[in-house]
Amino acid sequence: IDKAVQTAPVTNGVKVVALALEDIAGKELLEVADVVRSKAGSKTAVLILGEPQESTPFVVAVTKDLAESFSAKELAKKLTAVFGGGGGGRKELARGGLKKCRSGEEVFQAFKNLFA
Repeated sequence: IDKAVQTAPVTNGVKVVALALEDIAGKELLEVADVVRSKAGSKTAVLILGEPQESTPFVVAVTKDLAESFSAKELAKKLTAVFGGGGGGRKELARGGLKKCRSGEEVFQAFKNLFA
């Protein structure tokens, strides 16, 4: 987690942290997103992908100072518009499942592009 936070790209002033964690799911994804968000500091957006399945679980989290500009709920909606599936949540934390997730890298690039 520390390495992902330290090496995360910055796009238009937003640190974008993305991780694929195949050995965890559900509530654990939320917990990891909270840990990453707290370690990363301000102006950070986090995407955590779970184990690829028929519907690949994901969590989007943003820091409080970013929530007005980039709502986690809206970011999740944009990802599901591209990759199918569904999700929901609130301004700082959202989760869901992606139906057409071929690779984590593809999803990470799409997530990063939301801030371009």
